[in-house]
Amino acid sequence: MSHFHPNLHTVAALLLIPLLGLIGISVTSAPADGAHPTPWTRCSKAAGDAAARAAGLAQALDADPVLRRAFGSAKPSETYKRPATSLCGDFDGDGQTDRAVLYQCCTVSSPAPWAVLRRRGETWRVAYARLHDPTFKLEGDGTRLITTEPKYASGDANCCPSRLKVGTLRWTGHAFTRSFRLVDASKAPGGGSAARAATTRLITYWPFAQDGSVRPGLKIVRRHGQCWTTPEATVAHRAFRCMAGNYIHDPCFEPPGGLDPNDPSVVCADDPWAHTVIRLHLDHDPEVRAASNADPRVPWAMRLANGQRCLLQQGASMVDGAGRRLNYVCASPSSRRQLWLFGHVDRAHGTWRIRAGEPRSDGDVGSRYAAREGFVAILTAWR
Repeated sequence: MSHFHPNLHTVAALLLIPLLGLIGISVTSAPADGAHPTPWTRCSKAAGDAAARAAGLAQALDADPVLRRAFGSAKPSETYKRPATSLCGDFDGDGQTDRAVLYQCCTVSSPAPWAVLRRRGETWRVAYARLHDPTFKLEGDGTRLITTEPKYASGDANCCPSRLKVGTLRWTGHAFTRSFRLVDASKAPGGGSAARAATTRLITYWPFAQDGSVRPGLKIVRRHGQCWTTPEATVAHRAFRCMAGNYIHDPCFEPPGGLDPNDPSVVCADDPWAHTVIRLHLDHDPEVRAASNADPRVPWAMRLANGQRCLLQQGASMVDGAGRRLNYVCASPSSRRQLWLFGHVDRAHGTWRIRAGEPRSDGDVGSRYAAREGFVAILTAWR
């Protein structure tokens, strides 16, 4: 959305949104005989979205004045189409499964609506809602809900707040109460406590089992193609850069025993977390020998402490104001939010870090990015 550039360094005032006329909010309940509250657990996003729409959340998003100003002529409900997080639990102990959903979009500082949905028979109502806080996470901790929001200091880049505000939502039996605490951004809140960013874990990716077969659990798709040079992906095992049709695959790993002279083939992985790999049968022998291209300054892929996954950009790229190359584009598996990482990894400490900037336009590497950058912690790196 070219017209949406929110500046949310000051988190929206913590006001419960009643949404009268659009959403029914109930704050009292009578537990069913023998029923007890049950913990929040992850569950179907599609079912969570259906419950939210049945409760009138889409209409509430479109009517919210803050979201209407942020989105202009576009309907917020058309952007927030699928929850990034969906949780199930019986928070009030009435014997019926309730839900909590979090929607995200655009950039890490964009509004991220979330709501607690109460079920009454076949009817859904919103019991609690926050429609325009820039919420990073919504998690269950037993019967409590934990939220994580940015707490910016002067000079912080949008991507990289110095501190995080962790909220805890509790049901008292009659109403919801919410409390907050601040933690350093190098700590990743999870459940009821803030888990410290651990020493960065370095993993050497290898798609083969010890007997030379493809690792169990990986789905194999077969293609035909050719390999013409060494990989740009910075992997530790010997690999090629290959092509099947008009699509480039990099890295494509040489089998442990080398290429089969009767049926030479390699195994290509688009990223280390993929569940599907390509068994590429070669039309002719590669033009070069397989090679390792590992570089500890620029791993092949990374997972940040905030959960985002980042893949090394191959080919031409852009640079930031200091001449540092845009080396990684990061995304969350559950939302469209992006983060750009510039330059080399700082490995001076046990927890590695790298400079990050927030793009102004999702997915458009050629567009301008936020001028200010900050450091983000790296949880896992692959080579």
